[in-house]
Amino acid sequence: MQTSERVRSIELASIRPIVHFAERAVPEPGFVWGHRVIPDCQLLYVLFGRAELALGPKRYSLSPGDCAFYGSGSPHRIETAANESTGLYSIHFDWTGGAPVSVHPAPAIRPCVGAQREAPPVEYRIAAGRGGSPIALADVLHAPELEPLFRPIIDEYREQRLGCEAAMRGYMAALLVALVRRQLHERPGPSARRVAPALDAIAREPGRSWSSRELAQLCGYHPTYFAEIFREATGLSPKGYTMRERIASAKRLLLTGERITEIAAALGYADVHYFSRSFREATGLSPSEFRLRPEPQE
Repeated sequence: MQTSERVRSIELASIRPIVHFAERAVPEPGFVWGHRVIPDCQLLYVLFGRAELALGPKRYSLSPGDCAFYGSGSPHRIETAANESTGLYSIHFDWTGGAPVSVHPAPAIRPCVGAQREAPPVEYRIAAGRGGSPIALADVLHAPELEPLFRPIIDEYREQRLGCEAAMRGYMAALLVALVRRQLHERPGPSARRVAPALDAIAREPGRSWSSRELAQLCGYHPTYFAEIFREATGLSPKGYTMRERIASAKRLLLTGERITEIAAALGYADVHYFSRSFREATGLSPSEFRLRPEPQE
C-alpha cells in the first residue's frame, strides 16, 4: 500500500486483510460514536433502522443496505436514529499485513475537537487490475447484496475458533473485492462511461472480429480519439481488450466441458489449431491442460 498524507493507494490483487474487530451491534436509540479518528479502516453496514454519518465535512443519512467506509485519519461521527432501533455490522480492518493477528483498535481511537472534525477524509484509491485506472473508493454505497458476506466474518470473530484469523482474512478479501466490484458496476469512471457501448458489445459478442472503427462508431467518436479513451478506461487497445475477453470466455466454456472444436467456432475461430495456439500464447496452457482433462471422445 502506497501512502501520502490524504491519499492511500491499494492494489486489489495484493490485499491480505487483517480483521481487528467485528460485531453485530444494536445500540440504544440515539447512540453516538465520535467525533473520533481510528487507527485502522472500518466498514459499517446498516441492517435495519437508520444512522447519520458525519465524515469530515460530508454528511450522509444511512438506511438499510447502505455500507459506509472510512480509514485511519478520517474524522467521523455516527449517530443512530433516536426514535427507532438500529442494527449494524461493524468491521475494523487493515487492507494488508503479514501474519493475520488482530489488534483491537480501542486503545488507539482518538477524539476529534474543533476544526479537526471538518478535516477531509483520507481518500483510498483502488487499483482494481486489468489495466483500468484506479478508482476512489466511495464513502457510502447502497449494496444490500453484501450483507451475507459480513456474516461469516462476524461469526468467526465472535466464536474465535481454531484458524479464525486465517478464515477472516479470506472472508474479508472476498468482501472487499465484492465492494469494489459493486462500485465499478454502479459508478464507473468517466472514461469507462464513454466507451460503455463498446464494452457492452464486446461482452455480448466476444467471438466477433470487432474493428476499432466499428467500436468507435458505437460510441460516437473518431477512431483515433476512441482508441485513446479506450486505453485510458481499460489499459488495453481495443484489439487487446477484445482478445482478453475472448480468452476469458474460452476459459468459462472450457470449464463447462464443451468440446474444444465447438468452443473455437463459437468464439470466431475458423481453425481449432489457431484457437489452441492463441489460448496457449495467452495462458501458457493448451485448452485441454487448462481444464485438467482430455478432450472427450466421440
